[in-house]
Amino acid sequence: MSERIIGYTLLGIGIIMIIITTFQIFSVFTGKATPIQVFKVEKTSAKTQPSTTDLLEKLQQGDISALLDSGSGSIPGLEVISPEAIYKMLNITVYYFLMMFLLNVGYKIASLGIQMVRPVKVEVINNKLASMMSQSEEQSS
Repeated sequence: MSERIIGYTLLGIGIIMIIITTFQIFSVFTGKATPIQVFKVEKTSAKTQPSTTDLLEKLQQGDISALLDSGSGSIPGLEVISPEAIYKMLNITVYYFLMMFLLNVGYKIASLGIQMVRPVKVEVINNKLASMMSQSEEQSS
């Protein structure tokens, strides 16, 4: 009887884990909550990088070295994807994999609980070993 109680407890814990993680994933993907911040955006100061208009004026005057002296060696203002968007996608991806792991753990716990609740009944319809032994004893006598 105690394995049934443990089984129902494990089943309840597994179902609760599945419901909570599903709710958390839904709330993050709808924007109601934020995922855990594994990757953080580094703030760059605006003073170290010249503005785009200053660079364009220098280029029009024929000063090509202004691009190389701009700090990072790239043209500012021409970012294809902002670092904030990249870090946000990485954080959501890490959060998604973590939640999938927790969903899998909840499923395994609930599955273990179901196996403990179900009674295991084994019936032997025809014991072939005993019938073979009794036939061999009858033939030998």
